[in-house]
Amino acid sequence: MNLMETLARRQSALQRILLAGIAHKTDLWVKPKWLPPNYGKRLAMAQKWNLVLSIKATDWGVPVTATEKLRALTGICETALPPTLDRRSCTHVQVAACKKAFADLSACMEDTKNRYFLLPPLTVRDWSLLELPDADGGPSVIGVAVGTMRVGIRHHASNQVSFICDEDPNSKEDLPKVRANHQVGYEVVDMDATGLSMDPNTFGNMVISRSGDIFTNLPAGSSGKKLRAAGRYLNPTDKPGPWGAIVEAVVT
Repeated sequence: MNLMETLARRQSALQRILLAGIAHKTDLWVKPKWLPPNYGKRLAMAQKWNLVLSIKATDWGVPVTATEKLRALTGICETALPPTLDRRSCTHVQVAACKKAFADLSACMEDTKNRYFLLPPLTVRDWSLLELPDADGGPSVIGVAVGTMRVGIRHHASNQVSFICDEDPNSKEDLPKVRANHQVGYEVVDMDATGLSMDPNTFGNMVISRSGDIFTNLPAGSSGKKLRAAGRYLNPTDKPGPWGAIVEAVVT
């Protein structure tokens, strides 16, 4: 039995609850917008998470303690919800217990999403499987900028250059590309300098631009020296992606 068939069978058991259309809403916890307001649908979502995590938890880095907690709280809700569906016979104690159970489950789901679902290796496709909306800030937005940048150097007047940034054609990434800015690190060194760093983070100068064509003035006296530079993409929160290769040129 494949994953989608199993999900369909699990969710079919909740059809009576969903068709009842009773939109229970908790007053014990502020519900995030992405959670369904209907308790039946929220329970179905939690059950789907449990099934997906039984297959994907290890790959996604979700610890056993987190999956066990989600499974336990889901079970409590499965027990607490049915007695409250008949408003003529349910008691205040049962209603309060149901609200408390779903408040705990909802808080657990929010914590699980924030801790484990916002970063790679999850993709937009995984969010769709978990029934999470892309507009809520999917992993492609929160995660680091992907893809490797290639930097070209264009000379202008003395001590003036432009860094031409584009994607390295040899860069292959499965994650969605999230790029808000270009960052280039550079340094100017003597032609005979030795022991040069291969880590662009140690370069003494950093420039950032939305444009892939970054103009900059080099320090006075740079002419005849060696210019070393490397670039990387930044996402909308300025989290950097990987550095591209270091390039070198003689300053004119």
